[in-house]
Amino acid sequence: MYDEKICRYTLNRIFGYRPKIAHALVDSIGSASEVFRIGSTRLKEMLPYTKDICLLSDSEYEKSHIELKRLEAAGIRFICNDDAFFPALLKECEDHPMGLYVRSESPFREIFTECTNIAVIGTRDISPYGREWCERIVSSLPGTSPETAVISGLAIGTDITAHRTALKKGVRTIAVIPTGIDGIYPYRHLSEAERIASSPGCAIITDYPPQTKALKINFLRRNRIIAGLCRATILVESKVKG
Repeated sequence: MYDEKICRYTLNRIFGYRPKIAHALVDSIGSASEVFRIGSTRLKEMLPYTKDICLLSDSEYEKSHIELKRLEAAGIRFICNDDAFFPALLKECEDHPMGLYVRSESPFREIFTECTNIAVIGTRDISPYGREWCERIVSSLPGTSPETAVISGLAIGTDITAHRTALKKGVRTIAVIPTGIDGIYPYRHLSEAERIASSPGCAIITDYPPQTKALKINFLRRNRIIAGLCRATILVESKVKG
C-alpha cells in the first residue's frame, strides 16, 4: 500500500521543475498514491512523451521514504499541497509545488495560517536610505491586528535587512531559500537562518529537494513561492531591470 504523503514527496522530487506534470497526473488519475499503483508501464502508455515517467517506481518511492525519515530525524518536515494548512494563496498558482520542505519549531498551522503575510523584497545592493526605510517598515509591524509576518528570501541587501529587523522586533519571519532545505544560501547568513528556524512562528522553507544547489533558475522560481505566501508585497528598492 502506498502512502499518499510519500507519493506526493516523490512527485515533487521527480517533477520539481515541472510541477504541472505532477498536477496533471494527480488530477487525471485521482491521487498521488494511485499514480504509483498504476505503475510506470501503464503511465508511459498514457503519457508516452513525458520525460522521467520511468522514475515513478517502487525504488524511487522507497528512496523518498528513507529520505523523509532522515529529514524528520533532523527536524525537517514536508507539508503536502493537500494538507489543510498548506498556504491557500500558493495553491492558486498553477505551477505550485506538490509540497514544501519546512525547518521550524512551530506547527504548520502557526506558520501558514495565523498571520497576514507580506513580502519585503528589493535589491541586494541596497542604499543606506533603502536600508533605513526597510528597517522602519518592518519595525512598524509589531502590534498589528491581525498579526503580520515578513516573508523574504534571505539574500544579501534588502532581504536580510528585513529578516534581521523582524527578529530584533519580535515579528514573525519566513525565509524562502533557493536551495535544498539542507543548505543555506548565502552561507554568510547561516546564523540568521538558525535564529529564524528556532524562533516561534518563523520558518525556513523551500520546494527544492535536499542537495539542490543555488542554480540561477532557482531564484526566479523561488519568487512564486514568496508571492504565493503573501497578501501584499513591499518593494523597498530596486534597479530598473529588477
